[in-house]
Amino acid sequence: MQAPPAAAPQLTTAPDIVEKNTQRDSSEGASSSEGGKPDIGIPVPYYYPPAEVTQRPHVASPIDTSVVDDEEGSGKAILVLYINEQGKVDKVETESTHLSERLNALVAQQFGSARFLPAEKDGQPVKSRLRIEVTIRPRPPQTTAAP
Repeated sequence: MQAPPAAAPQLTTAPDIVEKNTQRDSSEGASSSEGGKPDIGIPVPYYYPPAEVTQRPHVASPIDTSVVDDEEGSGKAILVLYINEQGKVDKVETESTHLSERLNALVAQQFGSARFLPAEKDGQPVKSRLRIEVTIRPRPPQTTAAP
């Protein structure tokens, strides 16, 4: 994964970084609503999927990968970014990963601090979801100059 060197954009608050738990807890109450969580009457923000927006979100500035490049390992991860109307990432969810726990956390952190041009629906900025696949390749072996 290569990107032009740039300082990582700073957020005033850190996004939530979550690993998706595919197993449901059987102790969740019978009054659960969709998604297995209790329905307590609090509205959940809606993040539009790409098919429901007229303009998808776009990266506003390069994503700093230098931290990830310094780590050993390779593999793929599928992340879901929840991007708000201001282009800030509210939450990063790991849908699946074939990275070490440490490397996955670094990748999620870097994408969580990225800034985006927000998605639009009929010309208005809206919250959106963006599903991305991240591939980390092994670093090429370092060569030394011959004397």
